[in-house]
Formats: sequence, C-alpha cells, structure tokens
Amino acid sequence: MSLPAVLRTNARNEDQSLEINTEIVDALYHSSKLTRFEVPKKNIMDSKSSLIFGLKWTEEGTPAVDALRPFLNRNGGGLVFIRNARLLINGRLVANLEEGGKYLSMKNWFKSHDSRVNVFDTKYGSRSDWSGPDTTEYALAPVIGNQVRTGGDVSISSSGKLEVEVRLDELFAVLRDNQLPTNLLEGKIHIEIDWEQDSTSGATNMSNAVCWAGSAVGASLASMKGVEVDSPRLLIDFLTYNDAVEGQLREQMNTSGMVFRYREVALVRKHLAAGTYGQQDFALGMTNRAVQKIFIAKTGLGGTANQLLQTNRSDMFYKEKWNCRVNNLNIFDRRVDNYAEQFNYLQQAGEGVFHIPPQSYERRSTSATGAVEDCAMLSSTTTQALSVAGTLAPFKGNSVVADISPAVNYSGHLNYIGIDLAKYRRGEEEVYNALRIGSTPILFSWDRTTDPGADAEMNGAVQFYIWVEYLRQMRVQRGVVEVSDM
Repeated sequence: MSLPAVLRTNARNEDQSLEINTEIVDALYHSSKLTRFEVPKKNIMDSKSSLIFGLKWTEEGTPAVDALRPFLNRNGGGLVFIRNARLLINGRLVANLEEGGKYLSMKNWFKSHDSRVNVFDTKYGSRSDWSGPDTTEYALAPVIGNQVRTGGDVSISSSGKLEVEVRLDELFAVLRDNQLPTNLLEGKIHIEIDWEQDSTSGATNMSNAVCWAGSAVGASLASMKGVEVDSPRLLIDFLTYNDAVEGQLREQMNTSGMVFRYREVALVRKHLAAGTYGQQDFALGMTNRAVQKIFIAKTGLGGTANQLLQTNRSDMFYKEKWNCRVNNLNIFDRRVDNYAEQFNYLQQAGEGVFHIPPQSYERRSTSATGAVEDCAMLSSTTTQALSVAGTLAPFKGNSVVADISPAVNYSGHLNYIGIDLAKYRRGEEEVYNALRIGSTPILFSWDRTTDPGADAEMNGAVQFYIWVEYLRQMRVQRGVVEVSDM
C-alpha cells in the first residue's frame, strides 16, 4: 500500500541556474538638497539592493572650542537625513515616501532591541543602546567628526566620513516583496532622494538630523559647521535566470502582464496653532481607497528645542484624547485617553512589540504630568549615556547654561499613535484585508487640555505627521507601467 500524498518525500527537480551581478551606480545629479539616480536596465533588480551615502562636515579648520562636535540623531542616525524618496518609471511616479527618515525611525522601534543595537546602529549610525557605554566613552556617539587637529577633521572612519546604508525595499514598499524586471520595462527608471537640510542656527538649533554638543557651545556659534550628504550611490544586485525562466517572464509580460500589489505610504501634514484646545477634527482624505494602517507623530513647536531627539519624535500632551472616524463611524466606542490602551493599539498597527526606552511613552518630565525624579530609569548618574543634566561635559547643549538631559529629552517624546484598519494581522496586500473608504474622508479627532504647569511645548503649536498605508497595484504589460489604487 502506498503512503498518503502528505507523507511522501519524493524529491522534485527545481534546479535553476541563477547569476547575481552587483552594480555600483553613481548619481546622475547630486546636491545638498537632491540626488537623482538612473537604474541601469540589466535583468531583474533584487529588492534587497541598497542606497549608501556618507555624512561629513562641510568645512575644514579649527573651531574656537576643540570639544565642539555634531552628533547624529540618537534614534534614527543617518536615516533622518532622508526627507523624501521617489521611484519613477518612464516618468510615472510609482512610489513616494515623504518624511522618510521620521517614518522609518518610528517603524524601526517595532524591531527587537538586539536587532536595533547590533544591526541598525551599524547601518544607520543610530544609538539604540539607551543603557549607555561606560564612562570612558563619549555618550552621544557616533560622532560625525572628532576633535579637530591641524589640517582638518579627524573622523571616526578612515574615509573621513560616516556611511549609512538603507535597503531600497524599506524606502519603496513596491519592492518589499517584489523584484523589478528592469530589462522588460519601457522608459528610464529613476530614484530621487530629497535630503534634510541641517540647521546651524546656534543656540536655537532645531535641526532634524544633527545634535550639536560640546563644552561652551554657546560661545562658539561662529565656528559651528554644517553637515552634508556626500558620495551617494546605489548598490544594486541584478538577477539573471536561465533562458527558460526568462522566456516565461517575457511571455507573461507580453500576454496577461504582471501585477505587483503593495502598500503605499501617503503623508498628511496638519498644524494646530498655539493655544488651541478642545476637540479638533482633521480630515485625512483617502476616499475610495483601501486603507490598512495609520501612524501619527505629534511634534510640539513651542518651548526650547529637544536637543537629543530634535524633531524626530512624537510628544505626549496633557490629557490628550483621540479617536478616528471612518465611513461615518468611530473606530473606537469612546475616545482613547488611556496610555496603556493607546500603546496596545500602536502595537497592533505595527504588528510587533514597540521596543522603546522606559518612561519615554507615557511620562513627561518637564511639566505637571511628571517631575524629573519620576524618570529615574532615564536619569542614571552612573551611566554617561543617560546622565542627569550638568554632571558631564560631553552633554553640554547648545548654550553654556543648557546642558542635555536625557531624562527631559526622552520622557514622553516617543508617544506615537497607531490605528490598525486591517482585518487580519500580517495579512497579504489584498483588498479583503483592508477597509474600503467611501465618499466621506477619514476624520482624526484629537483633543488636549491646557497644561497646569504652563509647559510651553505642551501649550504651543503642534505639527502632525500622519502616515496612511493604503493599497495600490502596479501592472506591467508589454513594458508599459500603469499604477492605480486598489
């Protein structure tokens, strides 16, 4: 008697000859604001190809104070320099990620802490190990330039700059599970990157990407150097299959065509004026689209700059409440005002544990909602990376008197909002696993109360970055690309 089919272990011949060729593609055009690449049309582009760029100081010379240094953003590292990323095929916009550095930094918190420390910190130049180094190391590392000697900068790398590597499938969702047959597409394939502009405006520096730190920085504003992107390039792996597979691809392309389904990320910006309280309704649009996820970052614009995280954060506001209205129905039966409940919704949307430093989500250390001593886990005097203000010179801030206190700059500043509209977790990018929006736009309702501690940031203006993940598809037939919503 023969075995049932499910128990048979017959081997099948799946032998396929495959060649992998790696191409280094230099930029067609590069400036401090924009870089444009043209992807060569050489067979199938692997989705794990990478964007690599360096970061360096823009000038040489000795500053007035030798200890002055620019440090990368602690959470996102060099990722924060990526402002917008676009993928165009034959002039048609296929993928567009706005405020990409902020979005990717937020999504990376859903990765395990070990992955962030051992992988992302190496690739991006971030600093996820919040417990800190020993007292013999600089706490805000990695630094872009070290102490200045004669003849220019002595950098931490032999090339004179810090390099960052980002995979293309992280920038463009269409490449997440798909490989692009570049040799079967009509027209040119372009990748464009808009870079974040570093600000060196002195003691009020609100740079998105760089933290200026060192002793007596306030007295050395004239010698503050800019930081710019240098030598961007693409590292692309091209896959070449055997003739039989290539023939099948061409036949499908010339008959039924190929369909790539993916989650596109749209950014909606909203601004709330200072002194505005009570319920505020923000229309997010997205009518007649299939929406799966919504992620929201809230950045307070009042008060002093957050010198450690800059604008790559999401602030907690006093007694804030929120809800989301879709197709004229509230997603939640009551307004969300409990931080444990809100944190649970965020993890549902991110499909994983949100690995952030303790007390950085639900505790503010600069207002009546919580004093600095309530954030003891972020105020260790024994670890240099999270020292209290004024105890260690490397934490000097952007003026002589304002030192960098991680207890103040972290606490309550990773308070992101996540809303999951997908029917199934970890589902495919199919219409049945999303919520179809009708003719009424999505409404996000948000409320805050006047902070009794008169915190300027909590009572000031608020900038909202709202990323909406919705479903799209790209159809390629006879080399012609068509992109549409699902």
